[in-house]
Amino acid sequence: MREQTIGEHLDRLADPDVAGWGAAAALQAAQAAALIERAAALALHTTDAEETMRAARAEAGRMRERAMRVGLAAGVDSVAVGEAEVPLRIAALAADLIGLARTVRDGADEDVLPCLAAAAAGARAALEASAAWLSSHFADGGGRDVRLRLARHLSAVADAEEIVDRSRSALVNVRGLKRRLG
Repeated sequence: MREQTIGEHLDRLADPDVAGWGAAAALQAAQAAALIERAAALALHTTDAEETMRAARAEAGRMRERAMRVGLAAGVDSVAVGEAEVPLRIAALAADLIGLARTVRDGADEDVLPCLAAAAAGARAALEASAAWLSSHFADGGGRDVRLRLARHLSAVADAEEIVDRSRSALVNVRGLKRRLG
């Protein structure tokens, strides 16, 4: 996954003979991590929470690498990794990313909200893709442990929606202010 061009990745994803959902979900998570990294870097210069932003930026970088490793694991025979383990890893990572986006949002100015909204939406998509894969492959939900772990991760969806909504609200407020001052 790391060495593919975007076009090669999309070609593999479009090929019905190649398992690709996990790599796609992991790439969404990696992109979300990169956007959080960017938002934290931008916030370093506009906030009093410099230490928090430095820590968040470093953590987002580690999470981006984690997403790439999970994406590589998704390309391995799923039986070798454990049928439910890869989607659960992606779901856990996505939930962690949403939490990190919330941390950056709480310490940053509104100008980084678009990056964080895109990150939260991407992480939410990776999380929901993992949940969809699990529900389609396990008629019984994958057993009690899988259902509990997934439910814990899915609780982050509300946080992702709040980050996206806050970004929209900030944009509407800015447009309204510009019209009034205009």
